[in-house]
Amino acid sequence: MRHAKLSEDLYAAADVRAIDQAAIHESGMPGIDLMERAGAAAFAALRQRWP
Repeated sequence: MRHAKLSEDLYAAADVRAIDQAAIHESGMPGIDLMERAGAAAFAALRQRWP
């Protein structure tokens, strides 16, 4: 199986933590709620692509 080259930049762990904290602060939502929404959105996108 051939793997496609990543077209997006990857973030360092510290950068992701900072992005998460900014999202929590700006949205006023608990982090767990944001992660649940992100997971649901990712699952929906996968199901749309591969029903």
